[in-house]
Amino acid sequence: MSPRSQGSLLVAIVVIAGALQVAAGVALGLASQDDLARAASFGSTAAILGVAGSLALCAVAWLLRGVMGWVVGALGTSASLITALLYSSPLALIYFGEFILHHFLTLLSAVIAATVVQGWALAPELERLRAAPALVGGAAVVALVGAHVGGLWPLELGWVHQAGSAGLLAAVALGLGLLWRSLGAQARAVAVVAALPAATRLALELGGGASFAQFFTEPTAGLLSGAIAAGGVGLFVLCRPRIDRWARVFAVISSATAVHWLFRVYEGSFVLLEPRLGGLLRSVFGFHLPFPTHAPGWAVLAVLAGLFGAGAAVLIALISSTQRARGAALALVVTAGLGLTTPQVTLMHFAGLLALLAALRAELGVEVDGVAAAAASVGPPAPIEGIFGELAERLEMAAPLLLEQPAESVVALRGELGRVAVDLRARSVDGARWTVLLRVGLLGRGAPIAEVLPDPQGGAPRLRGETWALGEAAAAVMEALSAFPAAHGRFWSAGCEVALGAAQARLSGASLEALVRSLARAVGQGR
Repeated sequence: MSPRSQGSLLVAIVVIAGALQVAAGVALGLASQDDLARAASFGSTAAILGVAGSLALCAVAWLLRGVMGWVVGALGTSASLITALLYSSPLALIYFGEFILHHFLTLLSAVIAATVVQGWALAPELERLRAAPALVGGAAVVALVGAHVGGLWPLELGWVHQAGSAGLLAAVALGLGLLWRSLGAQARAVAVVAALPAATRLALELGGGASFAQFFTEPTAGLLSGAIAAGGVGLFVLCRPRIDRWARVFAVISSATAVHWLFRVYEGSFVLLEPRLGGLLRSVFGFHLPFPTHAPGWAVLAVLAGLFGAGAAVLIALISSTQRARGAALALVVTAGLGLTTPQVTLMHFAGLLALLAALRAELGVEVDGVAAAAASVGPPAPIEGIFGELAERLEMAAPLLLEQPAESVVALRGELGRVAVDLRARSVDGARWTVLLRVGLLGRGAPIAEVLPDPQGGAPRLRGETWALGEAAAAVMEALSAFPAAHGRFWSAGCEVALGAAQARLSGASLEALVRSLARAVGQGR
């Protein structure tokens, strides 16, 4: 798994765990004091073992992958939770499980933030100032983790929390400045509007200009309401990947329905819910929600517009095949909320912003599967339909198929070479940058026995794993792959899959022919 996909996986895990924590907070807030007392009386041992066992089994399932991974994950997690319920209760499991998630999310968010800034520090193409975000962000992460640990004891570490929050905001700003010349105008705007609400919230708090006890009556109400609206609506306008029209309609309707439901609950059940869920709401919105009849209509409309825009932008990005990493990062920002009330949610929010910068950089091809700028994104030197057509003639195959869809363009070439199946496909959302995937032979279901990895400095690719998997054709395969310095290949006993990566300056019918023939020879030997 590439570093990029590993980072996206960690972000997705934090988003899911954060959503579970929010659900647990709602369940605990709505429970009566007697129910909570009974849940606490069961003790923490069974719940902790059940939740921790489920997390461990999920980790094992991810390592196994495939069918066995699904079996271990589903059956093992279910058995662990059922066993815990036999010795406790559902509310007890939620009561103590929320505590575990609190620490788990803090640790994993700190890992994400530290990993992103460290990756920039190790990227030579970012030149002299690449260590600045790592130094500032690393110190901020340490401060927030220290404030989190210090919160287990009666220590006054509010100033450490504030310093860590300011440090992570500075790391985001430094990272954006570091990547400014690499990112396009649209990506820069996305990063700015995504960070705007948190920057405004933190500036108001550090400046002492906002008392969030009755937010809508403060002179600063317009600033934060405007920042929320600008952030959400800005993301909705800017995050516009090419997806199916009906999928976009689904995302918009889903977000609008959710926001409408939240408004109806706020308007009709505020008196009943605020005493129980007030703390959770402050953590999400960053201020005390006023009584519905006391809230200015413009402020409510601004916040609702921001929520709608952010929700629709996240859904659209997650549906897209090209911006899912961006969508996961934005989902983390939204899940963490704007309160920044604890080190945990602060780390989650800014880890999401840092992951967003990393995703924007990866989308534009500055970093693809860990390859530095020496293998930067370069499109094909000629129309890809013509390149595939030339390859079809060289291999004596049927002409390639061109499929134009609203969301993307696809060019496909399929056939056989020496009784070995060949499947070559290219996809693009803009007609300039193409994702090219080549499959030869029969792909295995388990982990590959060998991999070809790109060199981080843009040099010749390297082979990892069982080198015998390529047989006598190993030298020819590696020579053919040298034309694609960002390529990543996976090999099984009877087939292989190669993603050519973003460096396609040498993509031609001749280079593809050399690659296909060498791979077909390697696969044929393995049968």
